[in-house]
Amino acid sequence: MMKLSTMYDFLESESPIVLDVLQKWGFDDGSVGLVRASSNFIFIFKKDGTEYILRLTPHGDLPKIKNELNFLLYLRKNNVHVNYPIISREGNTIEIVPSALGTFYAVVFNFVEGKQYELEELSDEQLYKWGKALGNLHHNSKQYNSYNNDKKIYTLQDLLPSVEESIPSQDVSSQQEFKEIKSWIENLNVTCQNYGRIHFDFELDNLIWDENNIKMIDFESSIDGWYAADIAFALRDVFAQEVDFTNPIFLQFLNGYKSKTNITDDEVENISMFLRLYNLLTYTKLLDSLDLESNTKYPEWVVGLINKLQSKIEDYQGSFRK
Repeated sequence: MMKLSTMYDFLESESPIVLDVLQKWGFDDGSVGLVRASSNFIFIFKKDGTEYILRLTPHGDLPKIKNELNFLLYLRKNNVHVNYPIISREGNTIEIVPSALGTFYAVVFNFVEGKQYELEELSDEQLYKWGKALGNLHHNSKQYNSYNNDKKIYTLQDLLPSVEESIPSQDVSSQQEFKEIKSWIENLNVTCQNYGRIHFDFELDNLIWDENNIKMIDFESSIDGWYAADIAFALRDVFAQEVDFTNPIFLQFLNGYKSKTNITDDEVENISMFLRLYNLLTYTKLLDSLDLESNTKYPEWVVGLINKLQSKIEDYQGSFRK
């Protein structure tokens, strides 16, 4: 998630940055609307009656965005159903946009039509296909490892120093949790079969269903890491209360996954630790984003978001103490 100060400054600003950016692709008047603001700003718009998605990333990492788009183009070339970047009028997939609020990196994607589901709405067949879709993604990632010249530039291990730096020195329980996870990761085996480019957020919010066919979106977090971590992050809501590998939801998902690629029993066992890593990563992201204090200076939506994030931070701190 981006810093709250950045979100506030952008959303409360009267700057026409969005319309200026969209001039680089073209758009229909009156068609632009905000979808969400989280780690970036997402807008929907139309050009010649066709819908598209604009993603504006504040203070982004240009090489990382390029890696993301290269991976998407590779997947599309190999018939994986993903969203893909649209070339601007100047022939670019990424437009760099300086502004009074800082530098933004703009990418336009095709709009993916279909339906989204909540976990409790999924049938057994859909759970199987969810797992199968991730298995197919990892199957293609294993081929991408040998094809891609940029592999292992952005890795899961590279996130650890910033996580350590973000944990307050007085937060003893979180510091201890970090030490245990870091030690465990440093001793994990890395092979071409268990490690490669992962989505890193393959939850249901990032899947669009066209009947029972799954289309994948939102690869902004994609990184090189263990495939079991991708499974753990995808199923974090399934395991929110406890990690139970006999859970019928998990078993259906895993059967679908195994229909497209292999995973060992040892890798499955690692899911528990990757879930702990997910909690720690999310905790430190929340800490980094919360750079505003709740007071009457801000509008109600900002105060409400501050309180919500503070509550989540306290929940994570409590879980680490347990």
